[in-house]
Amino acid sequence: MTGSGGSRIDFVAGWLGTLPGFVNNHWSIDATTGQSIGEMRLAKQLDYEVNYSVRNCLRDLGFNLTNDADLIYVGTCHGKYLQDQIQNDTVKILYIDIDGVDYKKICWEGLAKTYLTRPSINAKEDVDTDQIKQLFSKVRNLNCPPTPSALILDYTKLFQPGGSRYLCDCLQLTVDNRYHEYYDSQLVWADTPKEISALGQIWRYSDYF
Repeated sequence: MTGSGGSRIDFVAGWLGTLPGFVNNHWSIDATTGQSIGEMRLAKQLDYEVNYSVRNCLRDLGFNLTNDADLIYVGTCHGKYLQDQIQNDTVKILYIDIDGVDYKKICWEGLAKTYLTRPSINAKEDVDTDQIKQLFSKVRNLNCPPTPSALILDYTKLFQPGGSRYLCDCLQLTVDNRYHEYYDSQLVWADTPKEISALGQIWRYSDYF
């Protein structure tokens, strides 16, 4: 699952991991920022190592990439090098298209969920809040183009009630209605609040956008 920062790739991958036939990503949502947390995020290492293949990434996560696998793992990365990291047609690339979406909302969510989430904070001993403030002030567009072979998914159709049905139609999946109800129930938590308390201070959308 690929897309720009703030396009909620982790949300979609997390939900897919709850379905029968998929690897459980142990998905949860940080209520403070709306960040989806789970093992789908482990694939983001692909964004940092251009020579790191998808096969090796999956191997390091304890999975074997085969055409007759019992389960499907849905990982997330922004996909900068992904076209060169795939050496097997078993891998399917999905991309969330943010065309037409309020870019300020995308940027706010991308920045907040990256730098103000509890997992990110806990991973660092020293946090430079001034550096984060500068980043919030400078960044206005986190757009990342799709990999040429990607299946394009419409952000606006995904993130509304019934969005999981649209997703399943695109992937040719049929699942029990309770999974769609669960998807809809989590949508409210995906929104990043316009005011966040983190790193000992208050961060406001209006201060940067």
